[in-house]
Amino acid sequence: MLGTWLSRAMRDIGRDNLEWLAEAQRASEFLSLIDQDNRLLYVNHPQPGIGNYAGRSVFEFVAPEYHAAARTAIEQARETGLPRHYESMATGPNGQQSFYSNWIFHLPGTSASGVTAFVATDITEQRRMAAALEQADVTMRSLVDNAPDQILIVDRERRVLFINRLELGLRPEEVLSRPAETLVLPGDRKRVADQIERVIVSGQRSSFEATLQGPDARRYYSVRLGPILLDGRVNRVIMIVTDMTERRQAEREKAQLAAQLQQAQKMEALGQLTGGVAHDFNNLLTAIGGNIELAGSDPDLSPQASEFLREAVKAVQRAAELTQRLLAFSRKQQLQPTVENVNTLVSGMRSLLQRTLGEAVEIVMSQQAGLWPCEVDRSLLEHAVVNLAVNARDAMPGGGCLSIETANVELPMDLGAAQPPLSPGAYVRMMVSDDGVGMSEEVMRQAMEPFYTTKEVGEGSGLGLSMVYGFVAQSGGHVELRSELGRGTTVDILLPRARRDEEVARPAAAEPPPQWGAGQLVLVVEDESQLRDLSCRMLERLGYRTLSAGNAREALARLEHSPAVGLLFTDVVIPGRVNGLELAKQARAKRPDLRVLFTTGYAEGVAGTALPAHTDMQLLRKPFGIQELATSMQRTFDEPPRQVG
Repeated sequence: MLGTWLSRAMRDIGRDNLEWLAEAQRASEFLSLIDQDNRLLYVNHPQPGIGNYAGRSVFEFVAPEYHAAARTAIEQARETGLPRHYESMATGPNGQQSFYSNWIFHLPGTSASGVTAFVATDITEQRRMAAALEQADVTMRSLVDNAPDQILIVDRERRVLFINRLELGLRPEEVLSRPAETLVLPGDRKRVADQIERVIVSGQRSSFEATLQGPDARRYYSVRLGPILLDGRVNRVIMIVTDMTERRQAEREKAQLAAQLQQAQKMEALGQLTGGVAHDFNNLLTAIGGNIELAGSDPDLSPQASEFLREAVKAVQRAAELTQRLLAFSRKQQLQPTVENVNTLVSGMRSLLQRTLGEAVEIVMSQQAGLWPCEVDRSLLEHAVVNLAVNARDAMPGGGCLSIETANVELPMDLGAAQPPLSPGAYVRMMVSDDGVGMSEEVMRQAMEPFYTTKEVGEGSGLGLSMVYGFVAQSGGHVELRSELGRGTTVDILLPRARRDEEVARPAAAEPPPQWGAGQLVLVVEDESQLRDLSCRMLERLGYRTLSAGNAREALARLEHSPAVGLLFTDVVIPGRVNGLELAKQARAKRPDLRVLFTTGYAEGVAGTALPAHTDMQLLRKPFGIQELATSMQRTFDEPPRQVG
């Protein structure tokens, strides 16, 4: 049967096409011949499993969804004599799909109708490769479009040919075909152009940094350049642009935090050092001042000698003020906090400030109504305001404006660099500003350190700002200094809102002058023999009798053998395992009626030896004179014995 149909096909095609048919047998394409009724005459590569194809309709071997396309192509080829094309898919015996590119040719022969040829090329692999390339292109495009960096391609004239995305509010027409250097700020343009030219000439990679101006702020970029070669010649340059703005900001913030931490640690170390110096200095001043007072009470002194001693006492008092400022900086001074309204306090100082600053300085106060009360040592806050005002006056030699502003503020987060750290919560803010000469960054870094001053020798101690810093920090607040050369300085003080629900404090009535002792026996405990002997002499001058001890062990032994002792006068810091506080506890355990008066050059002691915040024991700060000692002794004897700790 196959031979019959093949003979017919050969006859219809003609003998001149025998060689063509032979070539068709060797061709890789699939060739089919059909007659005018669309029945198969010839197939060059019969497929296994198809069976006998001769005389069968060609549409039996075309998937139904492609029948219409095949029929149209056949009819048009017969009518026009021109080749027609369509693509199709076929499913083989094993279920595998194959894709074909089909060309239809009409071959007029000796018969009236001629023969129509199907030439089908298997394009399955091409389709697969095209799909893979398309997917790769989509993937690559997605990678480029979503890359964290901007990617640009520029030609040899530095014109932008491609950019993966637009930023900084730019439009495509503002970027494409423009020289790449025009996208950066004018100061960076020559460097960008030079870098691109270097890559074009050398064929080597390069990198640099540039600045772009965005709609809101400047952005900082790192740019990496690489050559794109064509026939061994740099044809294009690829630019990878990385936005470094956030990283730079983070690095700046990290450096700023590190500097703040370093400054805080330095201030803490300075505080410990100055606290120790002040303690030792207070002991010396106590010995010097006490002996001067005792010597000055000699009735046989000449008027000139008495005058000399009075001047010496004044010098001791000035030195004591300096040690108090050192203790303020080291946050070891004795605070006497009361609930205060800063508005009322500052307003009450206006006349004093105006007299201090002079008429050339205008004072402007901006006070928030309903200011929260804060718990603060009133005298130290007044002293701080005066110090800041004097500093402002000195910064405005030709006159100017001093502004004091108050406000309530809520801190939403920790200020970890502050010393001590500030917790979130309610604070009262007081900002003292001037429009004077201002400070450089270097001066600001040292302005709060003790003894640092920019004034001439003899014009300032350098303890004003350090005192303010220590007092505010000890009060649980924070001080921030802001300044700019030629534009003035602002000292920003935060004080915690008072937790106690009390009325604002009123000035206390003056105490009556102290009475002298009446022979009461006092035990003096002091490790420094000079101070111990001086304290005994001063107490005896005031009418008391004394016993003395150099440490806790000796003191407890004295108490054991001397039941007449009515008051223990002890330094907080004494050598040995038992400090002054523990000594008082042990002594009161044996003698509940024993009264206790503490003294210390630290005023709040050293770590581990400070009086507890809740204790109401009497404390006499060094250096002290006979008058202060007499007042403290009378107060301690007049009140009932208090619980220690």
